[in-house]
Amino acid sequence: MPQAERKEGKDAKLYFNPQSNEFWYEYVNIPLPDEDRIAQLEKENAELKKSNLDTQEAVLQLYEMVTGPLT
Repeated sequence: MPQAERKEGKDAKLYFNPQSNEFWYEYVNIPLPDEDRIAQLEKENAELKKSNLDTQEAVLQLYEMVTGPLT
């Protein structure tokens, strides 16, 4: 029988196929406690805001390049 891998935030569910005598694991998410989930969402939100600002700045630079005077 195979050993389950340890994956952070995942739980290994063992399955067996009796026709082929094959075992395997499927990994499912373990729900986080509310405090951890909120902290994770706040971190993701901050990262998305920074990414959005970076994208807006890149668009502005392209706009200035396209609309700027030709030299």
